[in-house]
Amino acid sequence: DLLGHQGGDRRLRQAGERLCEAVEGHAKVARFGADEFLILVHGGGKPLACRLAETITQAFARPFAYESEEFTVTSSLGLASFPDDGTTVQQLLQSADVALHEAKRRGRNAWQAFDPGLAEKVSHRLLMETQLRRALENHELSLVYQPQVELSSGRLRSVEALLRWKNRLLGEVSPADFVPQAETTGDIVRIGNWVVREACQQLSRWRRDGLHVERVAVNVSVRQLLNEDFDTIVGAALDEAGLPGSALEVEITERVVIDEAPEALRTLRALKARGVVITIDDFGEGYSALSYLR
Repeated sequence: DLLGHQGGDRRLRQAGERLCEAVEGHAKVARFGADEFLILVHGGGKPLACRLAETITQAFARPFAYESEEFTVTSSLGLASFPDDGTTVQQLLQSADVALHEAKRRGRNAWQAFDPGLAEKVSHRLLMETQLRRALENHELSLVYQPQVELSSGRLRSVEALLRWKNRLLGEVSPADFVPQAETTGDIVRIGNWVVREACQQLSRWRRDGLHVERVAVNVSVRQLLNEDFDTIVGAALDEAGLPGSALEVEITERVVIDEAPEALRTLRALKARGVVITIDDFGEGYSALSYLR
């Protein structure tokens, strides 16, 4: 994309040449489509395929030269073997594709051999994705609240809303599993907006019942912040619950501000103008330089 069509075509040719050099004498190489290649290894079984995968990964560690510039291009490989991982061309391609996606999920520039456990994991992830898409409509999501207590007096100051999901097929699903999935599919925007509204409604009910809680905190993803309507959604949730902006705390990660600074800052400024409290959660897990935060 950066170099245009001509530069991209040249890069693909260079990649093909480098693949042929890496597997010379052991395999045949063909371009499958876009930036994907197929490598057919005759004999040698999985041990040879794994050795070649490692050789290819090392070959792509060297930068590519183009018009006095150097570009780094990573490779991700998925391995499938006959007959263990498939007895037809289609089965072998599907198994290799499953392994390829796992290699990419692990951070790219890696290779992954197919195994039945991997297929089961992919199948589970697909089931989770389809069930999560209907979780709101099926009333499967709920919030629990973690209190923040003032130690000197024992007084409840504020609470943090924590998302929970109980599915009829999957049972109780850990947020560590389904939240990243929702981030990937984009469902986190719809779910996150529901969380904001539900948390505000709960705080309002507590106050009507005589329990004074200063604030409720909700975690907000980068996808929500980049949604142009997020500030409006927050405002509507506060108004509907009859709460001032100061009753809501938005927790973001430091990565949100750094990776998506211009777009995120516009939304954060709008939230601040409403009186919403903004805090950084899990500081130090990613970037931890104070100069970035400034």
